Amino acid sequence: MAAVSSSAGDGSMPSFMSQKPRVVRSQEVGSTRWLRLSTLTYTDRRGQPRAWDVATRTTTSEGASADAVGILVILRGGEDAGEDQIVLVKQFRPPMNAMSIEMPAGLIDAGEDPQTAALRELFEETGYVGEVKGSPSPPIALSPGLTNERVCIVQVEVDLTKPENQNPTQHLEEAEDIEVLKVPLRSLQESLDGMAAEGCSIFAPLYSFALAASFAK
Repeated sequence: MAAVSSSAGDGSMPSFMSQKPRVVRSQEVGSTRWLRLSTLTYTDRRGQPRAWDVATRTTTSEGASADAVGILVILRGGEDAGEDQIVLVKQFRPPMNAMSIEMPAGLIDAGEDPQTAALRELFEETGYVGEVKGSPSPPIALSPGLTNERVCIVQVEVDLTKPENQNPTQHLEEAEDIEVLKVPLRSLQESLDGMAAEGCSIFAPLYSFALAASFAK
């Protein structure tokens, strides 16, 4: 049977004329301690060269599959033993010029795997000591039109009945100012909607999780 290819007027190209898009060149435009701006030259499916600006982190270890971790933290036990809670963090984000509601998160240090980084960042930002549950997510893109930054989402459970979690103390860096929030899991989307209405910026993966939890009810 003869192969059939489309040449319809919808802008698509026949399959035999298409190719896999790929980056062929990267030119650095500028950099700071934390970020690098580059202009990429890539070829599209038609073989046409095009340009795209991209921001990358300068702190990522060579060969690392992800830059950072986002930590999905569930609190169990304690005074509200019958109701699971999720841990959120609230901090000012200058690029947004607003307070941001996020999962605890942080960069993966050299030599760390996502699980180790998640437990370290959780302790530093919230004071809680937790246990990783399941496997981390694959590295996922946060804003693929702007940056190649990728994060792994790590699920951590915190047992509030353990002595180390009775009076958690943050271990923040001098420039960090983070407020820890505890929100009932069942009303997460409602809580996020309320904070967004007050002018807060909501971390996209967190709101996606809230929507999924709401759909699952």
